Amino acid sequence: MKTRPARDSDSPRIFEIRNEIIRTSDAILEDEPWSRERWDAWWDAREKTLPILVLADETNHVWGYAVLGYFGDRSGYRVTGEVSIHLDSSVRGKG
Repeated sequence: MKTRPARDSDSPRIFEIRNEIIRTSDAILEDEPWSRERWDAWWDAREKTLPILVLADETNHVWGYAVLGYFGDRSGYRVTGEVSIHLDSSVRGKG
């Protein structure tokens, strides 16, 4: 497996992984999975300068992703960020 920058074509798979995590854990701190419309709006509006990386196999199937985002919108947070890393349940705990 390798990491690479996310492409627009990865969006559906990242959406799938994200909603699976929302449904099965408290890692994302959301109670309800996102609708496709909400996801598409977030994906289109996301800060293009902040990276999203994916973990993909040799066929380019996405097994996980990492997102760097701003920690908060107040001026004091301008030098801080948060990293979220999420994996498909079938590859978690495999190192």
